[in-house]
Amino acid sequence: MVSQLKEQVERRARELGVQLRFVREVSDTAHALTRVARSVDADLTVVGKASKVLHHIDGSLGRRVVSRHDTPAIVVVP
Repeated sequence: MVSQLKEQVERRARELGVQLRFVREVSDTAHALTRVARSVDADLTVVGKASKVLHHIDGSLGRRVVSRHDTPAIVVVP
């Protein structure tokens, strides 16, 4: 399933002319996202709003990323 999703994302990125890089990090998600964003000199980190189940298990990723203040970040609410 992961390989299929990766293939679909890579294909869509090519169609849109979007540069894409997959990175695997094993650590706190907010810390990993921030570290990767800094390492690639990202202009912005965008995360989606947490589902209620995940929010209660691990807290809000969006809140943790935005509150770090070491890379620009926004939370998108669909």
